[in-house]
Amino acid sequence: MIWIEAIMAFAVTMMAFSTIVSMIVEMLHRIFKLREEKLKMMLDQIYTKSKIAAIQIEQPIICMIFS
Repeated sequence: MIWIEAIMAFAVTMMAFSTIVSMIVEMLHRIFKLREEKLKMMLDQIYTKSKIAAIQIEQPIICMIFS
């Protein structure tokens, strides 16, 4: 029975610590506006990579048409 209590105490402690850490990270993201900057940077990278991939896909088709 003491093992179950120890496991439960450990689980509750880990839940409390993870909640505190999540709150701290969220506060830092909001204070320094990191979420908006990183989201914009990520979307820019995705857009440029997909644009480059689309250009690379179109080139062989154009070469086949004109050859």
